[in-house]
Amino acid sequence: MFFIYYHSTSSNSNTTGMANDSLSKRPITWKTTFQVKVGTGLNAIVYTLHTNPFTKRSSFFRAATSRSWRKVNAPIDLTDHDTGTFDGYLDCVYLGGLQANEDEHSDDEDSDEDSDVDDGNSDDDEDDDLLNMERMLDLYILADKLGDLKAASYVIDELVTLSDRIDSLPEDEVTNRIFDGAGASPLRKLLVDWYVHDAGGSFAAEEFSHDTLTAVFAEFARLRNLIADEGTHARNLFEAYIQYVERGKLPDAIMEDDDNDYTRADELLDLYILVDRLGDLTAANHVIDELIKYCDENDMMPDVATSDRIFHAVAQGGPVRNLLCSIDYRRFFEVTAGKGSKSPTYPVYIEPIIRRSSFFEAAVSPYWKKGDAPIDLSQHTTETFEKYLQCVYHDQVLCVTDGENNDEDTFNRNLSGLFDLYLLADEVGDLITANHTIDRMILFCDDHAGLPGDHLANRFFHKTTDYSKKFEVLVGQGSDQKTHMLPSDVFLPRSNFFRAAKSGRWSAGDAPVDLTDHTTEISNAYMHCVYFRKFLPPVVPSGNVAFTEYFQLHQLADKLGDLDAANLVVDGILSASNARKQVPHERSADFNRTFRVLVRSGTAQKIFTLHEDMFFPRSNFFKAARSEAWTTDDGKPVDLTDTTIATFNAHLHCVYLSKVPSVPAMSHTEYQPLSYNEGLMSKLVEIYILTDMLGDFTSANMVVDEIERQCHDIGVTFSVATMHRIYDATIVGSPLRKLLVDQYLREPTHKPIPAAEYPHALLAEIHESYIFRTGRDELSKSNYDDLGEFLTRRGVGDRCYYDVHNGKHPMSAYSNENDGSAFAHNQRYTKASTAYATPARPKVYRDSDTKSGVTLKRSFCAECGSSIFIESEAVEGLVILHCGVIDDAEARKPKFELFGEERRGWVGNVGSGKAKM
Repeated sequence: MFFIYYHSTSSNSNTTGMANDSLSKRPITWKTTFQVKVGTGLNAIVYTLHTNPFTKRSSFFRAATSRSWRKVNAPIDLTDHDTGTFDGYLDCVYLGGLQANEDEHSDDEDSDEDSDVDDGNSDDDEDDDLLNMERMLDLYILADKLGDLKAASYVIDELVTLSDRIDSLPEDEVTNRIFDGAGASPLRKLLVDWYVHDAGGSFAAEEFSHDTLTAVFAEFARLRNLIADEGTHARNLFEAYIQYVERGKLPDAIMEDDDNDYTRADELLDLYILVDRLGDLTAANHVIDELIKYCDENDMMPDVATSDRIFHAVAQGGPVRNLLCSIDYRRFFEVTAGKGSKSPTYPVYIEPIIRRSSFFEAAVSPYWKKGDAPIDLSQHTTETFEKYLQCVYHDQVLCVTDGENNDEDTFNRNLSGLFDLYLLADEVGDLITANHTIDRMILFCDDHAGLPGDHLANRFFHKTTDYSKKFEVLVGQGSDQKTHMLPSDVFLPRSNFFRAAKSGRWSAGDAPVDLTDHTTEISNAYMHCVYFRKFLPPVVPSGNVAFTEYFQLHQLADKLGDLDAANLVVDGILSASNARKQVPHERSADFNRTFRVLVRSGTAQKIFTLHEDMFFPRSNFFKAARSEAWTTDDGKPVDLTDTTIATFNAHLHCVYLSKVPSVPAMSHTEYQPLSYNEGLMSKLVEIYILTDMLGDFTSANMVVDEIERQCHDIGVTFSVATMHRIYDATIVGSPLRKLLVDQYLREPTHKPIPAAEYPHALLAEIHESYIFRTGRDELSKSNYDDLGEFLTRRGVGDRCYYDVHNGKHPMSAYSNENDGSAFAHNQRYTKASTAYATPARPKVYRDSDTKSGVTLKRSFCAECGSSIFIESEAVEGLVILHCGVIDDAEARKPKFELFGEERRGWVGNVGSGKAKM
């Protein structure tokens, strides 16, 4: 059925095989022939073919050999096809297929089955399959041109088989010409499905033809709109829930469409999933009652597919899951508990326990299970395991027994039994039993007004931290120097510095870890963060905020690699800053220092006077433009050509008022041909392009946040002109490009735009981003769950995702999804400040054979020869500029530019040799 989906069909054709019924009914005459010329130049061959079999299959040959077309006996011209492809077509006609290639491949498969050993030729086999696929594509083009539907359908079937067997797809130069022609052939349909559902992330989509990307985007847009229709279904469910909250009654029908396959039970199950996620237990219970009533009245239960969906969507222990549980007591596995030669073996029913326990679910899977051997839980007593089964089957914790006297021994024995049960439930991953046991322990302690004894308390903490293992840390200098003994199990998991220091690779023996460059006060504050999980504010006179001490503490936590403590310090700094209205190194801006900017577009121009202390910290462009490297004339204004006055005014609004201008404040006179919404978006894009050019990331982030808000909250769309403007004025990986790609990946288009009008680079990035994020897993054509999850994975309001960050800003949770994010980073080397504690031990040599042309001072140990560190002997003022994209290793390599005592002009790109001066 899947193959026929791509077949060409006609009213008189049979696509189920290569044999032609019409040929079997009438005998074929082999007397008449005609000639066909294939190939060009020295490779040209003239074939003599039998008229009867070919004209019956090919409408092209039938017309070419007719009297109305053929004027002379010259060969039919097929010189635009090569002889190898035509030979394959002859195999299809005479032999029923490409017999040689099929036999060759089958022999390979037989040999692989016989040897059952990987001979290392899998890559070669895949290359051969890829060549066969490209040959098949050429063969389909020929068969399609000749009008031979049977040969074309055969090729389609072979292509589907090959695509299932290999991971790669043909190169773009092979597939582009398939999309260059008009029409919607079955092969184009197949290729579009490949690129949407099967293709991996290794394609350079920019190299695809525009027609190829247009066809792929049209198919993706169809799937995207289908997901949007499913969103309508979700809205109907939510409206039904709102109606229940307001009226206390469920509506008689939730869905408006009359779909016989979607029953009232399906409606109620979908509604239950919604109210379960919302945490509305009253509504959930009401839906359960309605569902039970409906199932009883109609003598039915949800089908298997619906039940599986419930078990994936609803938490363990939910009433709906219990309702759907029908235990098959014929399926069980065995578990051994207790020690000794007479340890009993328990039969355990599979279905109720694997839904609670991830351990048992994995243990009975074919990946773990070896034969019929029982699962070994001999480390737990038989009494504890029987109590666990009681919890599973009856959902009750019945393991507390009262003694004759309510004494301390009975109390500790019962509490110890509960603790044993908790350990077993925790080990097998049964959260329901573990939570029930914890609740029972708390109730038991409250009822008996007691706490665990010393022995039982030690059992609790034996499973967590062993404070007996400690290591020494030396802090402070002079009379302030102290030695701290720190528990290994507390500090080593938090600090990669301590782990490395105690690994034995840094120093021999048990020498203390040297932290003498930090004071005892700062080290005490750090240990307070570790032990008490909270920040101890430094005490300083006059009520000021001790920013110096804060930063020293953060420096220590950062050096140790203790992210939890570092975050506590940052939170403390923010809290103190907000409470005292102070910021580190606060100073007043000097509004006497100004500079001028000339803004002009066409004949309109205006000079603005701006404050240096307002714009220099925000804009690298203005700061550089007013430096001595660019100009020596302080009175000359900075020239911003081709920037409109309205756009620059909007930028000033962002800087001085820290917000994007509201809609009424924007002029739309330039965008009268466009709709109001598209004009607004065009204006916002112009502001973003200006702020990005000025290097004002603060304003750029505000603008891109406003653009995203307009897209998601108001439904503003981009016009074709605006899309081209974005791709003309921004670099690859720009946040605005990323937003535009995501907009067309996730949002249905309210105003359909022909895909051919999109920028070619936009279509390429949409395709690459979609393939990169969904991975290589094939998306079923009838089940769009994977695509729907992809389209909705990033919640609305994650504005940080499109912002530009500096090195100290925490990235968004989705920032690992790098699909071309651009970056640039500057470093400036000054004089080295490295000092040796024991100058006689290290040895140094100078290495001048470096690609950058900078001499390096390499230090190594005189005794063992181990490298200690590398020090650059670069002149003062060496600037390293890292530029490129996140996922481009070559672009991340540093580029060097050297300056002497005076700043010099740009001397050109630095190649692989020494840097130019």
